[in-house]
Amino acid sequence: MSTRDESLAALESLGVANVFADSYRSKKLPHNLDIHFGPPEEFFLAPDTQDAYTNGRLIPLLDDGNFGIVTFLDPDANNFVQMDVEMPEASRTVLTTWQQYLADVFIGIAESDTDDEELAVIAQLIGFQHMGRTLQFMDSSPDSGWREARAEFIASL
Repeated sequence: MSTRDESLAALESLGVANVFADSYRSKKLPHNLDIHFGPPEEFFLAPDTQDAYTNGRLIPLLDDGNFGIVTFLDPDANNFVQMDVEMPEASRTVLTTWQQYLADVFIGIAESDTDDEELAVIAQLIGFQHMGRTLQFMDSSPDSGWREARAEFIASL
């Protein structure tokens, strides 16, 4: 079971962009990024609820802005595990790099009709290094099979 301070320390130890640690200190982030990520507060308010998700080793880092999907650090495997809070046993995505996590966040932001100029600022702010490639992927991807294509693209980073 991780405390808020332990989760923040784990996040900062990854060397991520400051805006992620800032999400632990402020409810309001630049460019409304708090809509897309923030600390999984529910786990810190009711720490006994973590057990169903963490298996005693995963550290909750961030949620998707509304506690639907939570991203955990697996310190043993040195990767990131995303779980749907409603179905922790059934839905897990494993991301092997932080850039893969950022791609997932960035695609969500880009899908919200944010213009390219603001996307460039956001990419820099979050430390995402694959903006051009991601936008090219999004422009050329078919509507059918989007979910699978998105997962394959993210895994390729």
